[in-house]
Amino acid sequence: MNASSSFRRATTKRQLRHVFRTYVFQSTAVGRDGLRPAALEESWGLNAAILQRKLRDGSYEFTSYKEKLISKGARSYPRVASVATARDRVALKTLAEVLGSVFPEARTPPAQVRVGELALELTTTHHDAYVRADIRNFYPSVEHAALFALVRKRIRKPQLLRLLRRAVSTPTVAINAKKPGYSSLRGVPQGLSVSNLLAEIAMADVDSILARQSHAAYFRYVDDIIILCDAENCSTIFTAIEDACKYVGLGVHPLEDGSKSALGLISEGFDYLGYVFHTEGISVRESSVRRLERTLVSLFSEYKRDQSALISLERKKRLTKTFGTRLNLVISGCIYEGVPRGWLHYFSQMTDMTLLGRLDAFVRKLWARFELPADQRPKSFARTYRHVTTPNRQTRAYIPNFDRYSDLDKRETLLALLPDMTQKHLDNLTTAELDSRFRSEVKHIAKLLDRDTSRFS
Repeated sequence: MNASSSFRRATTKRQLRHVFRTYVFQSTAVGRDGLRPAALEESWGLNAAILQRKLRDGSYEFTSYKEKLISKGARSYPRVASVATARDRVALKTLAEVLGSVFPEARTPPAQVRVGELALELTTTHHDAYVRADIRNFYPSVEHAALFALVRKRIRKPQLLRLLRRAVSTPTVAINAKKPGYSSLRGVPQGLSVSNLLAEIAMADVDSILARQSHAAYFRYVDDIIILCDAENCSTIFTAIEDACKYVGLGVHPLEDGSKSALGLISEGFDYLGYVFHTEGISVRESSVRRLERTLVSLFSEYKRDQSALISLERKKRLTKTFGTRLNLVISGCIYEGVPRGWLHYFSQMTDMTLLGRLDAFVRKLWARFELPADQRPKSFARTYRHVTTPNRQTRAYIPNFDRYSDLDKRETLLALLPDMTQKHLDNLTTAELDSRFRSEVKHIAKLLDRDTSRFS
């Protein structure tokens, strides 16, 4: 779609309202201005007028983003995410919609799609080796000059280009830092609506160069590249990856012990995006399995701690029901905001049935150790896998789709998730209050489900 017409359509007051209500209003994130989305709602007419005018004339300026540090483990520096203000999030989502319409190929598919493509290639490939390369410090290293040279190939509207430049050059600072007097000249802030799209656009030339490699199969997901090739060409292809990335100002991790980059034979197995590919099939990296097991243990331990603090038998029964509901959600995952969430939804390309049996046995062992009712049984990883890979009429009942829940479903879910919630309290909620409370609880669940796969997706 033409950039100017897409931009015009995206900045109507009606569309801005839709973006706000759909993507921002329910969010609990707070930017450096300290205002929650509800503050925007109170004077939406004025805010919509300001947004529309300043976006269309290109004068909109973003408040510096709030720094949020996300741990990547004890041996790595934390990932820096950027949190925008509520009003800025409306502007950023609007820009993202325009970018997505102008650069449809920049919409990143789920990681499972890339894994599925790689798995299919492995069933027919004549290649005997692989080259894996991980781009070093990807998002913070994207050069704005190279990025906007690509953006300008399809977007020429000065106002839109100015807004996109401001979106990526606005600095990210700690909450208690002074207002910065500078703009970033390098890097794409992580966590914004436009981030993934701009990062994909930045990699367009790299993809074009490497996909043309003769006698090789090229795959990339964000900053993880893997190429299937013949063993004698591995070193040459790795050099080609380095050169292609260097062309847009990026670097890859060197080939050395412990590096994220590697060369090897397919017959010896390799890992990619948390999966392990070997001659017997596709499994999951052990560290990913351990992370899920720690989540399960933490869930059981929290239940035991809360249970021991209660005296009322009725309250204990309610807490046990809540625990069972939350455990089942960790096992089966769910669908929320159109996205399948949960460990098995991410690792749906695996073929290792032994691992599923191991996980189910692990849950049964915890269930017995923590003295849960013997007449109750949690959901099964093996059965969840069957529903994820081959859905049937029972799938909707087994894997909840929160997007399709009626008001009655929402009430029943809140009663199951919140041991202190009463029917009387629920009956006093308006439809809007019920929906808000339901969304809040489901968002919390979704974050828990996404946590164990967030390093790969």
